[in-house]
Amino acid sequence: MVIVLLIILDQAIKYFAYQSKPMEVLIPKWLEVRYMENTGTAFGFAEGQNTTLIVLSICILLLITIIFYLTTQRYDKIRFCWKAVLAGGISNVLDRIFRGFVVDYLFIQPFGVCNLADLMVVFGAIGLIFQTLMVIGTDSEV
Repeated sequence: MVIVLLIILDQAIKYFAYQSKPMEVLIPKWLEVRYMENTGTAFGFAEGQNTTLIVLSICILLLITIIFYLTTQRYDKIRFCWKAVLAGGISNVLDRIFRGFVVDYLFIQPFGVCNLADLMVVFGAIGLIFQTLMVIGTDSEV
C-alpha cells in the first residue's frame, strides 16, 4: 500500500508540474521549481532512448521486487527503503510509458533537476546501505 501511495503522490505532483510548467525560485541559488521533460537518465545519459530505458527499468524493477520478497521479511526499515526505491522506479517508468519522458520539476543545486520519484530512489538506496550495514553489525545470522 505504501508503494501505491508514493506513486500516486509523485504522479499527482508531476501532473501539476506538467499542467502548469512552473518556474519559481524557492531558495535562491539552492532550490527552484523548474519544469523539464527528461528523455534520458540522470545527467543526460541515454537521451532519446525511451524504449531501451523502459525495458531496462522494468527488468531492474522485477529484479528488485524478487530481492525484496526473498530477503526482507525480518527487517521493517529495510523493507521501507526497498518500497521507496520501487515506488520511485515505477513512477518514472509510468512517465516513460505514458508520456515518452520523465517529468522533472525540482532544481537542486548542485545536482540538477529531479522529481520526488528520483529522491525516493536515491534516499531509499542510501537507507538500504545504512540499514544493511546496521543489520550486519548487529545480527550474527546475516
